[in-house]
Amino acid sequence: MPLGSACLLRFLDLKRLLGSCFCRNTAEACAAAVTECTWNPDVIIAAGGSCAAAAIALRRLSPSKPKTIQLMHPRLRLSKLKDDIDILITPEHDELLPSAAKDLKHARGVCVPWIRTIGTVHDVGIRLYNAQRSEVQRQKHRQIAVLIGGPRNVFSARTYEFKVVSAVHWLVKHVTSGTNNASHLTVLSSRRTPQALQNSIRSLFATTNDRSANCVFTLTTAEDSARDPSLYLQALHESSALIVTEDSVSMISEAAAVPHATLFVLQTGQLRHSQRLSRFVETMLSNGFAFEFHEVSFSTKFGQSFSASGTPTSTTKPLEERERVLNELHELLDYPPRS
Repeated sequence: MPLGSACLLRFLDLKRLLGSCFCRNTAEACAAAVTECTWNPDVIIAAGGSCAAAAIALRRLSPSKPKTIQLMHPRLRLSKLKDDIDILITPEHDELLPSAAKDLKHARGVCVPWIRTIGTVHDVGIRLYNAQRSEVQRQKHRQIAVLIGGPRNVFSARTYEFKVVSAVHWLVKHVTSGTNNASHLTVLSSRRTPQALQNSIRSLFATTNDRSANCVFTLTTAEDSARDPSLYLQALHESSALIVTEDSVSMISEAAAVPHATLFVLQTGQLRHSQRLSRFVETMLSNGFAFEFHEVSFSTKFGQSFSASGTPTSTTKPLEERERVLNELHELLDYPPRS
């Protein structure tokens, strides 16, 4: 393993590690876990704020005093963590602890080495690189994929559904018009997507598939993706255009890593509920990683994404933070440079 013997602590991993001790005080539980476990890690990686305290406790109790890497906001006072967290990796748009200026200044100073990323760190880029799918297959499908998250609260659900269904309805007309470069439209919903919204899209696709012999319209639900995880990666790989709702930082980050697809962000009225989302979407748009989705921009940019030979090429810049983060980690941990 490039980072040595690492202990990756997600919520379920932590519960499995601590077993019956999980419901006790975090420090006591981690003490029991360290006593019972035979591993002596070189690195502890805590993913998310819920694991930060457990990782710190494990570090303090472990005889090897392993390096501790915190992914995402630790939800703890950074000024008290200078001896417990060695490296902090967070998205730029999180703006760590904006209400605690003293802690924020400490984090940006000499307290904790801080790697800031645009969006989330993921492995979609390397998985796409390893996928055995040909250029000919992608040209054949000429696919557009729409990735849907979900509204941030019940009050915005109706507006969210209206904007998403309107966009999908326009895309259906765009695909069936016969004057474009696409013959396949697929929509991928997530666990946060309201059932009513999925039903509306399913009904629209059922009607359209009956009338159109040359085009294919597919709805892939979260349950479908859970049964076959390759469906999501396949949709990314075979699409020439990716449209993602503005509410999902993870899906936008993953879609931005697809080198041959042009990325569009579908605004659904969610940005006014979150400064964090607004900062992220603005960064993506202003730096050329994505375009805002509307009829004119899509028609223009999607048409430009095909070369004279018909090969799809992205008109947005691909974003892949994984390699940069790994290189910086190797440097901060004094590991040999990655080949």
